[in-house]
Amino acid sequence: MKYILSITILIILTGCAGNSPEIYQSGDSKTCTYDKIEGKSFKYAGESQYTDVYFNYDPNTEYSIEIPRNYDSIRLYDFKILQTGLITEQGKKTIKSIYQTSRYNEDIIGEYAYKYDSAYSTKVVTQDCKIYYLNWRILSDYKKIIKNSDNSELNEKDLLTIIGEKPLTKLEFESDIVYDKFTKVNAVTTPYLNNMAIRGNFSNKEVKFIQLYTNLYFKNKWGFIKNAVDTNGSYHDVTKISTDTSCSNSGCTLTETIGIDLSLDFLKKNQNGFEIKAFGTSEKIINVPAVMVKSFLKAAEIAKNK
Repeated sequence: MKYILSITILIILTGCAGNSPEIYQSGDSKTCTYDKIEGKSFKYAGESQYTDVYFNYDPNTEYSIEIPRNYDSIRLYDFKILQTGLITEQGKKTIKSIYQTSRYNEDIIGEYAYKYDSAYSTKVVTQDCKIYYLNWRILSDYKKIIKNSDNSELNEKDLLTIIGEKPLTKLEFESDIVYDKFTKVNAVTTPYLNNMAIRGNFSNKEVKFIQLYTNLYFKNKWGFIKNAVDTNGSYHDVTKISTDTSCSNSGCTLTETIGIDLSLDFLKKNQNGFEIKAFGTSEKIINVPAVMVKSFLKAAEIAKNK
C-alpha cells in the first residue's frame, strides 16, 4: 500500500503535464538561444520564499503547484520579456466580480499617473530557457521585486517594458476647483493617489491654507503623528483629522488621517515632487509625486484669480 501511495505521489509531483515550467523554443531549430532573444535582461530581486507569489509557470491553472525546484530558474537566472498583456487562468479569476475591488490600483510612472489592471500577466523566459508568467496586484511593488540584471533599479522605460501597454490606462490628473458662494472661497483638491491629495482654499487672491491630506497606516500600534519635516530640514505643522481601526485575526490596521501644512512657495520650489517625513512614536516617509504638485499649482493659479 505504501509503495502504491509513493508512486501516486511521485506521478502527481513530476509526471503530469503543467507541473513544471515549459521550455522555450524558437526558430526552425526549435532551440533556445537566450542571447539571441531581443530585449533587456532583468532579475527577480524579492525574497526566495515568495517567488511563487509573483510568478506562475502554468498559464492554464489559477496557481501553479508549489514544487520548490520548479522556481529555481526564476530565482537563479536573469530573464527577458517575451509577451505582455496576457490573461491566464489566474487573470480570469481576478476578473470575476468577487475580486474586482483588488483588481485595479493607481500609481505614478515617470511624470504620469496610471490605472493598473492586475488581471494581466507578462510572459518571461529565463537564461536556461524556462517560461514563467509574472503577475502582481500592486503596481508600485514591481520596483521592489524586479531589478535590472546589473542589480540597478528599474527606470520608467524598464517598468513600462515589463508591464506592457494593455494593463495601463493613463489618467487625467486635473484638480477640482469648487466655489462656495457663501464663504467666497475657491477650494482646490487634487485627485487622490496613494491615499493622499493636496488641497487648499483661496479667496480674494490670497491663500487661506494648503495641506497635504493623507492617510497613514500602522500595524497594532498607533504612530501618534505630530510632526513633519522635509528634506531641507524645514518643519511643517501637522493637524490630526481623524483615526480609524480595522481588526482581524491577524491583528489591527490603525489609520491616522492628518493634514500637513504647505506653502505655495514650497510647492513652486518642489514642482518635481518632494519627500516629507511624518513622525511621532513611529514615522512614515511620504513621497509626493510631481504630477500632483503640478496639478495643484495649475488649479491654484486659476482659483487665486477668480
